[in-house]
Amino acid sequence: MMETMDIKDNYVMNKAQELQCTPTCLVPCAVPHVCRMESGMLSKTLARKMGDISIEFDE
Repeated sequence: MMETMDIKDNYVMNKAQELQCTPTCLVPCAVPHVCRMESGMLSKTLARKMGDISIEFDE
């Protein structure tokens, strides 16, 4: 989990580049936040309080 904490040089971003994820892929950005919540560095209660976030695309 500690390998995901650095903003630039981290395992998740390296794997995203290796797998050629698109620059707009949200998954690699979300993984470090989940790791921070699981390690206690980010409040799960605060995240729940913020509620769901959604992205809607117009046709």
